[in-house]
Amino acid sequence: MGQTSVEDAAREILVRKKYKDIEQRRRRIGSRDILKGAGDVATTVANLLFGWLFDFGLSANKAVATLAVSFVIGWLVFSLALIRGALIVDQQPVAGSVENNRLGAIVQGEIETSVNCGNAVRPSLYALDVFIPLIDLRQESKCEVGVANDAADLFSGIRLPGEMVWLHEIEIYRYFKAIYAVLGWVLVSLSILTFSGILRPWNH
Repeated sequence: MGQTSVEDAAREILVRKKYKDIEQRRRRIGSRDILKGAGDVATTVANLLFGWLFDFGLSANKAVATLAVSFVIGWLVFSLALIRGALIVDQQPVAGSVENNRLGAIVQGEIETSVNCGNAVRPSLYALDVFIPLIDLRQESKCEVGVANDAADLFSGIRLPGEMVWLHEIEIYRYFKAIYAVLGWVLVSLSILTFSGILRPWNH
């Protein structure tokens, strides 16, 4: 108990010091030129996020919470995509037939494209497969984002001048999946760094 209290106190002191350093850097940004100022802003934001999510690599509990919340968000979004018919079977590795230049799977004796994933994947495992790098749970390869034949009335987006469409529901899922995968690399890597204890000076 005593050792834990000392470590908690040391972590609190270090976290406060790092936040003070960030505040000092923020105050200096206004006196820099635009390019250097932009770099300082990016560094400050990155440090703040590292502090909020991981206590600057000092808190394993925060790392666990960050991973858990990220997983739940992915699970919910991919569950919604599956319910809305926005996840379809990836035809390239599983397509069983070609007819009139149509590549697809055989469903009830007929060629079908844009087949709803249905029970082919589990949203929770799909989220883990996208989020965790270098681990293949054989979920992401089964289904991709697209409009299924039996899809619900998907949000068609906001039409802009020049026939451009913004925020189409399918595009939202595609961008979310890409961003989620990139965040997975970053957050999992920072979590491993945090769990290792390398950034905890009292471990050295």
